[in-house]
Amino acid sequence: MHKILKPYTIIPSDLYIERDADRQVDNIIRDMGRPGYVLVSRQMGKTNLLLNAKRRLENINDIFAYIDLSNPFDDLKNCFENIVDTILDTNEERLSAVIEKIKNHRVQQKDTPPFKQHINELRLILKQINGKLVIILDEIDALTKKAYSDQIFAQIRSIYFSRANYAELERLTYILSGVVEPNEIIKDPKISPFNIGEKIFLNDFSKKEFELFITKSKLSLSEEVKNRIFLWTDGNPRITWDVCSEIEDKFRDKELNVKDIDDLISEMYLTTFDRPPVDNIRELVKKDRELRNAIIEISYNKGNEISDKIKSKLYLSGITNYNGNNDIHIKNEILKESLSIDWIREVEEEDKGLIKLALEFHEKENYSEALYYFEKFLENNQFEPTVESLYYYYMGS
Repeated sequence: MHKILKPYTIIPSDLYIERDADRQVDNIIRDMGRPGYVLVSRQMGKTNLLLNAKRRLENINDIFAYIDLSNPFDDLKNCFENIVDTILDTNEERLSAVIEKIKNHRVQQKDTPPFKQHINELRLILKQINGKLVIILDEIDALTKKAYSDQIFAQIRSIYFSRANYAELERLTYILSGVVEPNEIIKDPKISPFNIGEKIFLNDFSKKEFELFITKSKLSLSEEVKNRIFLWTDGNPRITWDVCSEIEDKFRDKELNVKDIDDLISEMYLTTFDRPPVDNIRELVKKDRELRNAIIEISYNKGNEISDKIKSKLYLSGITNYNGNNDIHIKNEILKESLSIDWIREVEEEDKGLIKLALEFHEKENYSEALYYFEKFLENNQFEPTVESLYYYYMGS
């Protein structure tokens, strides 16, 4: 039997699982009211979400243009021209009447400001088609490396308000995608915030969506085994795909049990911690003290004390799902073990030292963690006489 769960970059339509985010994208494109912004961590399927929308919704009247901005152009003019050129190059027959016109305008009106040239070219394209023009800008956060990033957002914002003057712009909309909040990309505080977009949160598979994926993968698994996979993964799409692909390779002719799943998860994710997305998430946590502190707070059931800013950072790091309330927890059992308190402590010890950590936790009134670090220090060291009484007093508190 041929392998179904291959390591695809673009998931085939017969294996793609639609989530709430897909329906939200559909609604944004149907209504054409304001741009959508897919906000999600890496390796959660955002690019496939965008490409699946293009694959399903593009038709003889509507044009969908997908632009990957991970390698942005050096200046604003070239960036705008690349967007338009992608639209033209992928729709040569439909837009043949405007291709030469746009090229000639660029030569004849080369001193036209980039934003004016761009909106003129988009209007020419819209006048050539009967339907919608949907521009999908993926990896938008890559623009943070460029000085012109503010102008991209300002241009998108202005296009929606320019509908009052140019009716054809009502048939143009944008879907943006990135791993940072749009307003964090805007460098100049004098520029209006990009607050016209509708955020699209891409969460893990629900149990129902997970069951549908198992059906599409044609794996014959008992309810007990399916429940065990879901217990470990909680529907994380990348982990679910990779685990099921391993099952397809190693256990096609064997009846699986719960222990087989536990052993497979341990071998794949909990031994060397070097598989996506675990490797990337651990690296993010290792570099970010705020994330580490938040994970400790969650482990002590103090997630409701975490600020909205840090909650967003946890979500965009792939550690939590978005649920819109204070019920915050690490999203699956694999990540819980990969980001264990013991590992966090090892990272913190390397970063700060035991006494400094103990004092910090004492100041935060997290006395159990403070006591842990004081006692660990005393295993191989002694307090300095000048602070000995004070530190023992802290240990007793």
